[in-house]
Amino acid sequence: MPGYAQFRPDREEALKNHSCTKPQALLMDILLDASNISDVCYDPFCGSGSMILAGERTKRLVYGMEIDPEYVDTAVRRMFDLTGEYPTHSESGLTFDRLADQRGVSWPTEALTAAPVVGGSDE
Repeated sequence: MPGYAQFRPDREEALKNHSCTKPQALLMDILLDASNISDVCYDPFCGSGSMILAGERTKRLVYGMEIDPEYVDTAVRRMFDLTGEYPTHSESGLTFDRLADQRGVSWPTEALTAAPVVGGSDE
């Protein structure tokens, strides 16, 4: 069965952040059908954060787990792009860019728009 991005003209862009893309509208519909406003939901394999973004858009609190640091990085950047709220590390209290500096990873401001989050068809 073909996947969401298989025949899209912008296939490469759609698969840039995660190989298992899903339309935001689908994830939002799942949350709307299976939960209520302010409910807490859980995504044990959150990848690049699509369900977390859908939760933000539908006023649900989504907790997610992800083992791959690159996907976590992408999810944090996408959440920043959507909300404009600057991320901080809950344990250390460090800002995301300061933590990245400590780890030797750059987090330039222009990279914050690495993943599109506006509209209903991004991952």
